[in-house]
Amino acid sequence: MKKYFAILSSAVFAAFAFAAKDSSPAAFKAGSNVCFLGDSITQGGKYVKNIALFYATRYPLDRVNFYDKGIGGDTIQHLCKRLDEDVLSAKPNFATLMIGMNNIQYYHRKDMNDGFRAKIPENRKMYSEKLAELMDRLAAANCSLILFTPSPYDETAKINRPANVGKNLELSYFSQVCKRMAHKRGLALVDMWSNMMRFKVLLQKDHPKLSVGGVDRIHPDAMGGFMMMSIFVDAMGEEKIVSAVDIDAGRGALMECFNCDVSNLKASADGASFDLLEYSLPFPLDESAKLGDKYAGFAKEFNRQILKIGGLKEGKYALKIGGAKVGEYTSEELAEGVNLGLNEATPQYAQAFEAAKAAQKYIAFCYKLREINISEMIHKLDDIDTAEKRIERMEKILKTTKITHAHIRKCAMAYKDTKPKQAEMLAHSLELLARVYDAAAPKSRSYIIEKID
Repeated sequence: MKKYFAILSSAVFAAFAFAAKDSSPAAFKAGSNVCFLGDSITQGGKYVKNIALFYATRYPLDRVNFYDKGIGGDTIQHLCKRLDEDVLSAKPNFATLMIGMNNIQYYHRKDMNDGFRAKIPENRKMYSEKLAELMDRLAAANCSLILFTPSPYDETAKINRPANVGKNLELSYFSQVCKRMAHKRGLALVDMWSNMMRFKVLLQKDHPKLSVGGVDRIHPDAMGGFMMMSIFVDAMGEEKIVSAVDIDAGRGALMECFNCDVSNLKASADGASFDLLEYSLPFPLDESAKLGDKYAGFAKEFNRQILKIGGLKEGKYALKIGGAKVGEYTSEELAEGVNLGLNEATPQYAQAFEAAKAAQKYIAFCYKLREINISEMIHKLDDIDTAEKRIERMEKILKTTKITHAHIRKCAMAYKDTKPKQAEMLAHSLELLARVYDAAAPKSRSYIIEKID
């Protein structure tokens, strides 16, 4: 709720402590467990990292436990198989689901024969049935589902990797299945396919050699992961305002204070000073995100950190935060309101980047953790009931089978060491996530607005 204050006649606004945390997550409740379900796009963590970073910077006091439950190469059939052991064991209150890229083995293409063509409707039927099964089982576990349509396969980027024309049409079909089922069941839906396709068209008008699906047309890179986050938070209706402060310097009055506390205000027509405690940070954009933002339009919408100071004498003013000058603004600009969420010189933006570094460490560790599950899926170890027997089976496979894929071989060789530490590694991933929230914790900062002679 926004806070408004009566105009005070004194030039000094005494220190007040307002309970001014005005925003909370729309998608998730504080303290809840959230599982991201999917394949390698989820395991790779580009969008998972950005979503976790958004919630840590926007709602640092409303911590959420995020679990990356993606497995490279996964299908909707195997996701149903692993649901109890791998997902529901985390006792999720919420789950997001994006699956389908590895379920498009059969799609309309020029060189297909009748047998291949006949498998397309069978595959579509299976996808629909297994999606319904997942929905039923998550609902039975009291886990609220946020359904994603699959991200697209980029057939148009002018890159070296040949495009498999027809795959994206099949993903479009899966997308429609997701939309129908979400509507029928009243589920939250995030339309990744349509929005990423829209961004793709805009991007490739300027950069024909760039892809929202990365260098292999499938896996979104850092730019694509940022775009996916922007789609998610917009669909969830998350708070767009970081903070807002409105001061009438001429009257020495605090007019508005949203999602922050203002104290020790001293203001006159010549300038102002105060302490500001904000309960959110702007989302930090690196160079990849800046390119994606050109088409997603996220920053102007969601990085609204407004400072408005009216009643100043005409002229130019310097703004200092924490003793460091972060910008110069005219009295007219300040009266209208300046958006500090787009100012990379502020200490808040620097703090957000520290949270981003922590988020990168978190998701990199999650990727290693999920390599255990890659081995279990590929070598069908999840059919075996104990960890000891799974390790024994993996060691036998290594002795009797030549594993040619370098990454799969690496995961298999590490399995005997990582599997016994799986619970410990999972706990450590949550510790790393907590560090993201800690890095984004609210801090009080001094503001000085003084006239430049």
